[in-house]
Amino acid sequence: MKAFVTGGTGVVGRTFLPKLVNAGWEVTALTRDPQKSGLLRHERLDYFAGDLSDVSTVKHLLEAPANYDVIFHLAASLDYFGRLEELLATNVGGTEAMASFARRSGARRFVYASSIEAAGAFRLSEVPAPPERAYRPLTAYGKSKIIAEKHVLQLARDGIAPICLRIGNVYGLGWDSFVVQFARALLNRGMLWEYLPLFGRFYWSPIWNEDVADGLIASGMGTQAGVENLVGQAATVEEMFHFCADAMRIPFSCGRRKLSDWFYVNLQVQIQRWFGVGGAGELGYPLAPIWPSVHRAFAMEGAVRRLGWKPCMPLREGISQTLLWARSAGLLQF
Repeated sequence: MKAFVTGGTGVVGRTFLPKLVNAGWEVTALTRDPQKSGLLRHERLDYFAGDLSDVSTVKHLLEAPANYDVIFHLAASLDYFGRLEELLATNVGGTEAMASFARRSGARRFVYASSIEAAGAFRLSEVPAPPERAYRPLTAYGKSKIIAEKHVLQLARDGIAPICLRIGNVYGLGWDSFVVQFARALLNRGMLWEYLPLFGRFYWSPIWNEDVADGLIASGMGTQAGVENLVGQAATVEEMFHFCADAMRIPFSCGRRKLSDWFYVNLQVQIQRWFGVGGAGELGYPLAPIWPSVHRAFAMEGAVRRLGWKPCMPLREGISQTLLWARSAGLLQF
């Protein structure tokens, strides 16, 4: 099997790429600098130099000889509260370019790494939400992903089986994920800790990075078209804080709810919606939903049934491993 991969050096890609190669695939990965130190080297792995935001790269890509079975499109801008026009240019424009590449390369399958942000947030009575639930993106990022999904699904008209994977809240080894940020807030009494009473009962959809990589590979092997949720077991933010405290062997506590907090929350939401500024700091993501549609909990049963995949890492164990890695990497002291 031959695959072309974008975003192979990103948060998900850095775990996915070696798994794909080790599974026996012949892989070409798009990267800005193929000579960069630290890149994976393997006899079945080649690199294509370029950047999807660069017009010359797209032109070169569409003119180069190509013959691939599967296109894995992982590359994206993760600027959740960025300007919509900029996110459309990157996330939608890049996806359109890769869809054109898939058509001319003879690909039978297109796997798109979308996000649960394309769906938005829901009332407690509506979760866990299946992928067919009516979507209502909270952010410009989410809007760009839902538009990109529509372009991907149109590939079915060309005989290419498209699948959009709405990936949950990714954590794991190797980077400063939200789990590390939660632990840091506990240790330092940071803002996430202080304002936890405001969003602690909101459900998220955490998923271990290696489980995401396995889901991508399972999707590449399949033929099912459509949209699936690639998520782990839903948990509240407060539960995840508790798991962090247990892993660090410290007592769990959180800040106290104050009347003034609600004014602060409303101010952050308005800043995000009116001006699209870069996330309003570390509180931007957890405080983006508006009551009562505040839960980002999604059903995984469709992916389990149709892809033959299921997440393997229990949340408590995954958080423990993540924090032990963060301590060894000097990101945390406990």
